[in-house]
Amino acid sequence: MLSTHITEDITAAASQLSVLHHGRIIFSGAAAELIKKAEGRVWSTTLSNEDWELFKAQNLIHSFITDPATGQVTACHTPLTGPPERASIPLEPNLEHAYTLLIEQQKHGECDEEFS
Repeated sequence: MLSTHITEDITAAASQLSVLHHGRIIFSGAAAELIKKAEGRVWSTTLSNEDWELFKAQNLIHSFITDPATGQVTACHTPLTGPPERASIPLEPNLEHAYTLLIEQQKHGECDEEFS
């Protein structure tokens, strides 16, 4: 048994995993199975710094980077309030994306069948 929040450790060391949230197992299976459930849900979008606050409120942000020269923000995200922005580019999800999406859905009481 390995307990960690570092998804790279899990990917490297385990073929099966369980996700424990508030004392309850919310997923148990192969890492690839959890990642597959996040397919089509992870996007990259570049936007102006002015639009960033509203964008954060409407998306689960997995990671982001700000270009100091332009002030533009490029975010890896999952839309929470509808389809992705038109300029969004689909990304191949990884274990961290799938994990954060699973936890976010649990926080909001969403029992999405794809993640049950």
